[in-house]
Amino acid sequence: SMPHALLLLLLLLAVAPGCAGDCTIASAPGGQPLGFMAQYTADVCLGPSGAEGLAVAITTPDGNLGLGAAGVTAADGGAEVEEAGAFRVGPLSEFFVAVLVLRLVDQGRLDLDALLTDRVPTAVTDEPIALRHLLAHRSGLKDYTKVTGIDLAAAAAPLDLLTTTIGKGTTSSPGDKHVVSATNYLALGVFLEELLGKPWGEGLHEELLDPFGLGATFVDGYDVLPDGLAAGHNGAGRDTTDRLHPANAHAALGIVTNTTDLDRLLRLAFEDDTFLTEESRLELRFPVGESVDDVGFGFGVAVDRLDGEVVWRRDGVHPGGYGASFVYRPDLGVLGIALGNSKPSNLGYPADLAARFGVRAVEPDEEE
Repeated sequence: SMPHALLLLLLLLAVAPGCAGDCTIASAPGGQPLGFMAQYTADVCLGPSGAEGLAVAITTPDGNLGLGAAGVTAADGGAEVEEAGAFRVGPLSEFFVAVLVLRLVDQGRLDLDALLTDRVPTAVTDEPIALRHLLAHRSGLKDYTKVTGIDLAAAAAPLDLLTTTIGKGTTSSPGDKHVVSATNYLALGVFLEELLGKPWGEGLHEELLDPFGLGATFVDGYDVLPDGLAAGHNGAGRDTTDRLHPANAHAALGIVTNTTDLDRLLRLAFEDDTFLTEESRLELRFPVGESVDDVGFGFGVAVDRLDGEVVWRRDGVHPGGYGASFVYRPDLGVLGIALGNSKPSNLGYPADLAARFGVRAVEPDEEE
C-alpha cells in the first residue's frame, strides 16, 4: 500500500548519511507500531552509536513488544544481527547479581549488612565491607579491570583477581563515596559461590535463570554460548572479544543475553510483587543516603531523569567491546533496551529513543 511504501522511503531518508540519522525523536514518523519504531531506532542509531551491530526493544506494560536490529555480529563477514540476537551485556550483569542477592534476602538466607569476610575470609580490607556497600558501588575497592598487574586476557581465579585488587588499596572508606568498580560485583559473585556452595554460573541458573524462564541468558565461562553471539569490537571495527577472558568476567561482566530476556527480568524485578518484596524493590532503586527518586545509584540500577521524568536505567561497556543500556519509566511501565557490539559505544542514546517511543505509544496525545 502507498502509505507503507512512503514510510519505508521516509525511513531510508532518515538513515541516509547527512539526513536525520541522528538518533533523536525530532525527525521520527509518528503513529507507528512499536515494531516499526524499534527498527527505526536500530537503523538511525547504528551509526551514531559506533556499534557494528545493534538490537533494540521497546516494551509497554500491556505486553506489547517491539523489536529491531541493524548491522552485523562481526565486522569481518559476520551475519546480520537478529532481533533476539545474543550480546555480552557487561555491567548490566550487575542487575542479575543484585536481584539474586535481594531474593536471597527476601528468603531469609542472607542479610545486606553481612560482611564480605563472613564468607570470603581472605578478602580483608582495613575497614569491613558489607554487601550493601558492594551492591551500591560504595566499597572503595579499585576496579580490577583497570588496575596494573592484572592481565584480563589470561584466565584467573575470581578470588585471585579480588585479593590482587584488594592488595592495591582502597580509594575511600566503605559507605563514603559512590565510585563504580567492577570489583564490587566480582566480590559479590565470590561471596555467593561460598554461600550457595557451587560455581557462580550454576548458582545463578538454579536460583534465577531456570525458575523464571530466562532461557536466552547464559553465563560466560560457564555455559556453552549460543551460535550467532555477536563478537566485540573496538571503535575501529577490530575484533576485541578476547581482551576479557570469560573466566575473568564472572559475576561482574559475565552475562550473555538478548533484549527479550532482559525485558523479562527487568519487569519481574520492577513490577512483580511475588518476585521481590516491596522493601527489596526500594533497595534496588534507593540511592544510598538519599530520598526515593533522588538522582543517584541504587543496586545495579541508577535513578535518573529523562525529559524531566524519573527513569531507572543502567548504561555500561564490556572491556571486550560491547555496550548495553536500558531505560525504564516507572510511572508508565515503558522500557527501552539497546545492546551493541562495539566499545566505545554510547547505547544510552538508542535506549533513550526507544523509551521515548514507548512513552509516545502509551501517551499518544502528548506530542513533543
